Amino acid sequence: MLKLQPANKSNKNFLKQGFTFIEILVVTVLIGVLAALIVVSYTYSLRNSRDARRKADLQNLQVALEAYKQAYGTYPPALSELLPDYINQQPLDPKTGAGYTYEYNSATGTYTIEAALENNDDPYVVSQPL
Repeated sequence: MLKLQPANKSNKNFLKQGFTFIEILVVTVLIGVLAALIVVSYTYSLRNSRDARRKADLQNLQVALEAYKQAYGTYPPALSELLPDYINQQPLDPKTGAGYTYEYNSATGTYTIEAALENNDDPYVVSQPL
């Protein structure tokens, strides 16, 4: 049977000391950097998912407004006119809980629906059909 023994007493004491301060510091910094990357990535994903929800809400409102116009010949003066026949409930911003901005111009027969996207680089626009 083969037995392994330290070559001298200093090696034996070194094995019993554990981790050095520098090793612990390096591991702590690496864990901190990884945690920061995860938080940034998670925040970015949440922001994008809320923006996707806003875009879907605007498209659903557009469809409901067009259906209302088909039935009544004009767009409604307020989004509340779409309830309950065209939408079940008025969509709200996923972050603030506020309603979207709707403006109807009866002189031109056009409307605008606005939502503030969190990603300022996103040029998303819902166009009104002609």
